[in-house]
Amino acid sequence: MTDADIEKRRLALGSPKTVPLIRRLCRDFVTPYWLHLVASGVMMTLVAGTTALTAWLMDPVVNKVFVERDETVLWLVGGAVVATFTLKSLASYGQDVLLAFVGQRIVADVQKKLFGHLLGQDLALFQSQASGTLISHFTYDVQKLREAVSNALVGLGRDGLSVILLAGVMVYQDWLLSLIALVVAPFTVLPIQRLGKRMRVVSGDAQVRMGDFTVLLGQAFQGIRVIKAYGMEPAESARVGGVVDAIFRLTYRQGRVRAAVQPIIDIFGGVAVAAVIVYGGLRVIEGATTPGAFFSFIAAVLMAYQPMRGLGKVSTTLQEGLAAAERVFALFDRQPSITDAPGAVALPRAPSAVTFEDVTFRYPDGTEALSGVSFDAPAGKVTALVGPSGAGKSTVRNLIPRFYAVTSGT
Repeated sequence: MTDADIEKRRLALGSPKTVPLIRRLCRDFVTPYWLHLVASGVMMTLVAGTTALTAWLMDPVVNKVFVERDETVLWLVGGAVVATFTLKSLASYGQDVLLAFVGQRIVADVQKKLFGHLLGQDLALFQSQASGTLISHFTYDVQKLREAVSNALVGLGRDGLSVILLAGVMVYQDWLLSLIALVVAPFTVLPIQRLGKRMRVVSGDAQVRMGDFTVLLGQAFQGIRVIKAYGMEPAESARVGGVVDAIFRLTYRQGRVRAAVQPIIDIFGGVAVAAVIVYGGLRVIEGATTPGAFFSFIAAVLMAYQPMRGLGKVSTTLQEGLAAAERVFALFDRQPSITDAPGAVALPRAPSAVTFEDVTFRYPDGTEALSGVSFDAPAGKVTALVGPSGAGKSTVRNLIPRFYAVTSGT
């Protein structure tokens, strides 16, 4: 694929239909495993709940243990912390196992369904697309789909619930401080959305180049005798090297886009934490809130930091997966040009004659291979097709088993 082709594709992706694409992906390949997803959702809820509970426990630790020196509460809180972390670890393990199953099943289902669909296509597809490009759909694209689904479920499920429940702890401890902490959140959304859109385009281009790379490698290895016979090693090295350099540039851009998400969250998160410490500290000094409530609030803010970073990654990872989904679903949407007519009669297995009546055939690029060809090949007899190279003998041979549909005639 040339740079001009990629630029056309980039313009076509200017207004992608994201919601229908996600809906189709979920309907066809995700919802069949809804029981696993429900169980995983329960595990995610436990992880998020225990995370929020850990932040809340800072309140009695400070107020009851450090301030009031209550030894009974000390032992109770210690036991609660052990139980909380044990439950969180078990739930996290269950969540990871369930999502690993769903992710790998999606890979297997897409690969099997796509392979079966391609087997039903006519030869025009396999002549218009190199085998390496088709193979890249089964490897690179499908893996990106798995990563997108798994990371989106973890991000929107576990991380999203963690942020919501930790925000609940923050509001419970001090609603005014919560408003101060959350006021910077909208400023992170817009740049992350822009980065996600950029990632979708760059990822799509990288997937195209990966397909080109696979094609070139296959051509080089299959034609190694010709390459060596004509001393074409430098030319082939330069050709493959150009594609490798293009892949490097695109994957490097992907890395830069991913890396940009974290500083955005870090900067605005730092502003929020600083504002909370200053204003919350003043409220403690003035006696408007207790030290325990303040430290519980700070713990919730700091513990929300990691899941918020996870949520920030969801957009870029999801866009990579959607770029792969566009390519995969484009193949699923392709219908074979050769289909049986309504009421078609099955051919008998007994030997039968072959008859061409005024057959004309043109290839998809418009090249005319046959024009008004008519002949009979009786059953049980040898019929020879004689003619110079390019006369259409191979085309006739391909039309008999219906590898292609005739342009006109029967």
